[in-house]
Amino acid sequence: MTELRVLPALQGLLDAPDGAPAFVGRDGTTTYGDLRRAAAGYARHVRDRGVAAGGAALVCAPDGVDTVVAVLGAWSAGLVPAVVSADLSEQELAAVVATARPALVHAAPGHVLRRLTERALAVDPQEVTPADEVTVVPLPEADGPVLVQYTSGSTGGPKAVQHGARGIAAVLRGFGSVLALQPGDLVLSAAKLSFGYGFGNSLLFPLAAGATAVLDPEPLTLPALGRLLEAHRPSVLCLVPRLLLGLVRAAELGRPADLRGVRTLVSAGEHLPAELAADVERLYGLTPVNGLGATEVLHIVVSTGPGDARAGLTGRAVPGVRVTVRDDDGRVVPDGEQGRLHVAGDCVALGYGGSAPQDRVFADGGAYTGDLARMDDGVVQYLCRADDMLVVGGFRYPPHVVESPLRRVAGVRDVAVVPATGPGGLQSSVAYVETDGTVADDALAHAVRRALAALPLHQQCERVEVVPALPRTSTGKLARREVRALATT
Repeated sequence: MTELRVLPALQGLLDAPDGAPAFVGRDGTTTYGDLRRAAAGYARHVRDRGVAAGGAALVCAPDGVDTVVAVLGAWSAGLVPAVVSADLSEQELAAVVATARPALVHAAPGHVLRRLTERALAVDPQEVTPADEVTVVPLPEADGPVLVQYTSGSTGGPKAVQHGARGIAAVLRGFGSVLALQPGDLVLSAAKLSFGYGFGNSLLFPLAAGATAVLDPEPLTLPALGRLLEAHRPSVLCLVPRLLLGLVRAAELGRPADLRGVRTLVSAGEHLPAELAADVERLYGLTPVNGLGATEVLHIVVSTGPGDARAGLTGRAVPGVRVTVRDDDGRVVPDGEQGRLHVAGDCVALGYGGSAPQDRVFADGGAYTGDLARMDDGVVQYLCRADDMLVVGGFRYPPHVVESPLRRVAGVRDVAVVPATGPGGLQSSVAYVETDGTVADDALAHAVRRALAALPLHQQCERVEVVPALPRTSTGKLARREVRALATT
């Protein structure tokens, strides 16, 4: 009999019937019994090779059951897992290794991470034999980190965020109560396991509820989404605004995606414009659950509810979370005034690993998410990332007020408006427009300028640059820091 130790918050992994489906994907169905036996065998394999409890386990692989088994096996062996994207560059991986100092590495043979971590135990899934019989027991409570996640790097280099078991339990009580998953629910997530949003969607929430998740190793493009919708018919669909925009455009062209069976549609990862939320509701009859979170608070901490009629609002704090808007000195500002979004509650991470500075994020009894927002009677209105606010002609405004109308121009796949220096050294802005290839670049730039002319003078960008692709992080988020760098060259 092999023991599998499980985080107590993952109730479904503790209690779900052996034959209940845990994951579906290209390799068929993995039941909860299969999963428990595989994870127990992984933990036994690690312990038999002398890896001491307390060390870090770097898991760098595409989304699949083997990746989940590595996380669960690491937990059972007393290690602290960190799932990192298989698309990270060697330089990014080297920075991760320097912070993590892993005792175990789960990566494909020949992967650069193997060379960067030669002193760590390298595990191949093929080496691991599932346990025949498993006893499942809760992990003992611990005050230290049990999970490390890396920030997306959209506004700076990736940082190691350390989460405790209490934080995981808090997220499952918080946004988990909004999702309200049940056995029989099937979750499909655009975000991958290496992204905090995806780790919750595809691992934490389903395994806590005894539900099922779709795991697919490929990026969730619009065509891939169509194939997975047809193959699996999810009841809960967790997307990002970029994919929602694709769904809207497909429907407007008479080729709507088949969302039959979807009862809850979640949008997070980036700001969801009100107009886009309204278009999704009009065309598909589903009001997106708009979510805001950060790696430093593990998952979504502010959201609307399913079917909330106030489409486009960022929402209210989820249960167990206290959200305030504060000035630069940490004082709570009155309703209607803009400031830094601050989150308090057990979901807040234990801090950063390594030498990353803590005080501008983990302060005032909680964490600052890096977002600017307003609050009115408990309802949060997201404005933009703190670094992205535009200041032109004495006006301060978030970039999405310009980007939203530009995304409606035919031929625009996406757009980013960033600060720039105009004539005479005055502050201005530039619009970088990602083309979808259906309109000639010159014609597209002209159409975008016409759309800008309808906006107030201070919102009319000094330049329009058409590009084949905007820079993105490994999680697919717009890398605004890199776009801002383009505007200065």
